[in-house]
Amino acid sequence: PHNRKANKEAQMDLLTTYLKTEKNRQQYWDEIWEIIGNDEELLTLYYQLSGKLYSKRIQKSLKNININPAYYAVYESTVVGVASKKIDLEERIKEVVPSDKLKYVYIFRK
Repeated sequence: PHNRKANKEAQMDLLTTYLKTEKNRQQYWDEIWEIIGNDEELLTLYYQLSGKLYSKRIQKSLKNININPAYYAVYESTVVGVASKKIDLEERIKEVVPSDKLKYVYIFRK
């Protein structure tokens, strides 16, 4: 059990490193999916880290067009919801994102 936990932590650390930048994500694409395999926890981490990566690009775009502060939900590379309050956003995304995919949605505030 201890070795499995240490291995899982090492996989999570490696995945985090591979998803720090878009360049890394592209460079290590095959390795990323090899690490994830069929592990739901690692898949969730992948989507959360990818969402964080995409959110940086989205935030820059929002800043450039002078959008008022709000909460945004990102799934894969797509904004799937926006609301002025986080609680409202969480309710809205339940209406559009399948329940089994909600854990993959990354929420950020701009």
